[in-house]
Amino acid sequence: KPILESSINNHDALTTVSHFMTRFIDQHYNITKDIDVIYNFVDPDKFSHIKKPEKDDIVISHVSNFRKVKRSPDIIRAFAKVATQHKNIRLEMIGQGPELDYCQDLAISMGLKDHITFRGSLLNVPKILCYTDIFMIPSEVESFGLAALEAMSCKIPVIASNAGGLPEVITHEKTGFLAEPGDVDSLANYLTILIEDEKLRKQLGENAAKDAQTRFHPDAIIPQYEKLYEKTISG
Repeated sequence: KPILESSINNHDALTTVSHFMTRFIDQHYNITKDIDVIYNFVDPDKFSHIKKPEKDDIVISHVSNFRKVKRSPDIIRAFAKVATQHKNIRLEMIGQGPELDYCQDLAISMGLKDHITFRGSLLNVPKILCYTDIFMIPSEVESFGLAALEAMSCKIPVIASNAGGLPEVITHEKTGFLAEPGDVDSLANYLTILIEDEKLRKQLGENAAKDAQTRFHPDAIIPQYEKLYEKTISG
């Protein structure tokens, strides 16, 4: 820790990707440098070509490295609560990691094997997102939430945890919904709302894309780095 603190304090400039990360550093490290918060951004060309196909079912997606902090099993438990009332929904779980086997076993034990698909690691995530209607990221903590931002860029409302940097990316009841970490009932409730209200689902998706293309567009973020570089060079 002292070595890390010394190294950081010897840098000419310091940035984080969220105000949450700045607070975390302030609370856990003795950093004397000012910290500039500059959000991540998405390449609009990566998602602008995506067109949603016509389909009958509602697809819920989760992209994860399946570490415990991602709370991926909470998605399966929330899905189980709504699946009995909504037969036209399916869940796509994308990625690999230490909790993947547990999640697969949980899906089987809850009788959801035919409703949940585990895709493993995929290079073409945008292709999955084009089929997605609702994106879920209920992590215990996220420094920012880039996966959520990518989903927002595809006009997908996001159900996320009210933790880490996620509330800085997702605006509750405008671009998605925020639940406290581990609150499976709230996750299920927000799922139900978005499944049953197509108009709201599309409106939140439109809001999400607009937010992604304004607040998190390269044209909004890159100038902040340029300004920081100029300030640092000039002393």
